[in-house]
Amino acid sequence: MKKLTIGILLAVAELLAGCNTDAPEPQRTPPPPMPAVPLSTLNVTLKVPAADIARLLNAKTANPIADIKDQKVKCGIGDCRWTLLATRKGPIAVTARNNALQVAVPFSMQSQISLPGMLSMVGARANLDGTVQTSTAIGVGSGWRLTPATAGRVQMQNSRVKLGPMEVDLADLWNLNADLLSRPLFRMMDGQIAAGVPIKPQLEKIWSRAFAPIQIGKSPASWVLLQPERIRIGSPTTDNDALVLSLGVDVRAMIATQETPPETAVRPLPDPVPVRGQANHFSIAMPVLLSYDTSAKLALQALRQKPLRVGSHTIRIEFLSILPSGEDVVVFTKFCIDQNWDPADVLSGCGSGYLRGIPKYDAKSQSIVIGNLHYDVLTENFMLHVMHSLAGPALAHELEKGFSFSVARDLDKMKNQIVETLAKPQGRDITISGKVETFGMPQMTWTKDGFVALFSAEGSVTAESHLR
Repeated sequence: MKKLTIGILLAVAELLAGCNTDAPEPQRTPPPPMPAVPLSTLNVTLKVPAADIARLLNAKTANPIADIKDQKVKCGIGDCRWTLLATRKGPIAVTARNNALQVAVPFSMQSQISLPGMLSMVGARANLDGTVQTSTAIGVGSGWRLTPATAGRVQMQNSRVKLGPMEVDLADLWNLNADLLSRPLFRMMDGQIAAGVPIKPQLEKIWSRAFAPIQIGKSPASWVLLQPERIRIGSPTTDNDALVLSLGVDVRAMIATQETPPETAVRPLPDPVPVRGQANHFSIAMPVLLSYDTSAKLALQALRQKPLRVGSHTIRIEFLSILPSGEDVVVFTKFCIDQNWDPADVLSGCGSGYLRGIPKYDAKSQSIVIGNLHYDVLTENFMLHVMHSLAGPALAHELEKGFSFSVARDLDKMKNQIVETLAKPQGRDITISGKVETFGMPQMTWTKDGFVALFSAEGSVTAESHLR
């Protein structure tokens, strides 16, 4: 009986020799939709030492700090006239406490004051020293404008002067006329602080650079794509004589496998929103997209380098394509059956057929595989019956070996790039560095465009300020 069966199969193969048989297309359902790219976040606490802010203010604060000529001021008996020139006498001192910057500006002042009206000939001159004591609350407003709010008092040494029949304390006189004297001075200081820390231009440069594709693989070419969505900022606080800023970034990231850099569009820098989430922590999740065309090329290359051999038969795969479906994917293949003992190819035959399988991620080999490959029963034509009879289920099992797409190299590159990039402080005025603590287990799905594996990582991050 066995010899009779073999004889029949050989006779069938001989009849099919040189013939092409094509299978009808299988039934397919709509593939799963592309999953939403998860939101990746980075939250960091930035401490700016008060000494750095003092250095900035000393470099930026104008001198003189007040220059008033013949200004009307309230002096108890009417409107006196006051001319003064106050210049900064020494370095500005800054401390950070009570969620604000406490700023002390020492000055020396040349002053001339005269009584009102008919007593204008009565006046006094004084040269004295003093200190502007202020408290500055820092905020960030729309358009990333720094919004300092300074309030305080002016203290003077030996400020009492004789003005005709009366004695006047110039420090009290100054503070009594805060609208005319202190507030313009404080507005000037606010302007110096805001101008000295140009937040928006630096953020716009960082923001636009983040959209550029980053190549991490060459064969096949793969790219990291970042789509920043927002930058978050919390209300400034103080700690250990430093201004504390809470910053956060929300970004969607993915990896695309294709030969040319993906096209990206840079979105305008959005206004800040309140910070949320765990401080000094990052969490990223990136889908890796492997297109069906790239997958088929990789599988065909592997099958040609190591042709399938089942028993005495060699299966030559001439063409492959991958078609998505709802519950699985369909593999279309054009093939030829060669008899190893038939060098003249008298008994060779070619045809096409469809197989079905379920994509999954194999953690051990770090590969995307199409497992459980089996013949599509609705499209299994006569040539496929012959192929099945000659090769049996072992054919599908052998084909599975060619449908394993390793992402280990890209995954390792991605991991190394994340680790190395975070470990190396980035930036100039503000440097950020971090440490990866865990990499998550990749999750697998497929879409109309290709296979998608989701990779994730979490860790800690730190930031340092280097104001100049």
